[in-house]
Amino acid sequence: AINAIAVGLSGDDLGHLRDPLEGVSDLEEGIVRVLHPGSFVDDPTRILRAARYESRLDFALDPGSEALAREAVKNGALDTVSNERVARELLRLLAETEAGKAVDRLGDLGVDEALHPELHAEGELVAAAELGALETGADRALAGLAALAVRSPSRLGDWIGTLGLDAPRREA
Repeated sequence: AINAIAVGLSGDDLGHLRDPLEGVSDLEEGIVRVLHPGSFVDDPTRILRAARYESRLDFALDPGSEALAREAVKNGALDTVSNERVARELLRLLAETEAGKAVDRLGDLGVDEALHPELHAEGELVAAAELGALETGADRALAGLAALAVRSPSRLGDWIGTLGLDAPRREA
């Protein structure tokens, strides 16, 4: 509902706050809420974005939105999205300061195994890899992705190969 907040930009509407879905209340209460029941089915990458915003802002999905996310994952919604789109959202999530927390949330929602049966969301491992990346100047998102693949590198390496990363990023 936060995304539905708008401000008038011209004429008599200039500066007027429009909040048709009570997004200001959600901001005050630290809630991430979808706009309609089909949001996660229409665009399953919203599940990854929700986990990213939860961890970045220290917010939480409202119970109804969480139930919708779980249902979408369970019903294979992520299978309807290209691996390249999933990769873009996953790398954005992994680039976050609180990526470990967001990765744990993906695991809680079942996103990890929905993406690949051998992918196990281990936030602590991702956080450690990203700390190492900061110390060495490596790409923190790629370090996080590598940490996700560390338990089954050959099988998950094939999956990473389907994510549409260019050769240097894939090799890193």
